[in-house]
Amino acid sequence: MNVLDDMEFLSFVRQVLEGTIEHQEAILDVERRMFPNKQMDYELLKDIHRLRRWRDEIESYIVNKRSVKEMKMTMSDNSEFSETLGITLNYLKELLEKKNRDYGSNNLLTFGDLGILVRLSDKLERLKNYVLRDRTFEIDDENLEDTLYDIAGYAIMWIVLRKEGYELDDFRTLIEQ
Repeated sequence: MNVLDDMEFLSFVRQVLEGTIEHQEAILDVERRMFPNKQMDYELLKDIHRLRRWRDEIESYIVNKRSVKEMKMTMSDNSEFSETLGITLNYLKELLEKKNRDYGSNNLLTFGDLGILVRLSDKLERLKNYVLRDRTFEIDDENLEDTLYDIAGYAIMWIVLRKEGYELDDFRTLIEQ
């Protein structure tokens, strides 16, 4: 077992560091009152700072490790998450099929990879502006969910086209023809 996976050991180390920090702070307090020495102050403060940094790094590691573990448990054990995921993916599938019927099969093939990148870039710019504008869209019929579905849709269509064996021509090649 890796020592970084042993939460009990890491908690013990954190406690030892906390005790050592308290002890060093007490020594510093006594030293300041009884034997004022700036060099000794500096050395003790440097040690205390180093110990605090170690303690904080261990604490941060423990918190992050627990958060990841809880998130994994929540996502794998949470039937509500799985149900929502299924509904969302089914909706996206239906949406992509409808758009493919409306736009036609050659829509994404015409300008190849660059065309898909341009469309994705447009959607990402819309999302960026939404975040920077206090979560509002200028166009009334636009909303965050539609934008996120569009981004996911273009990415999925790109994957599907590649898996189906379509060669997405480079736009520069199309211009030269």
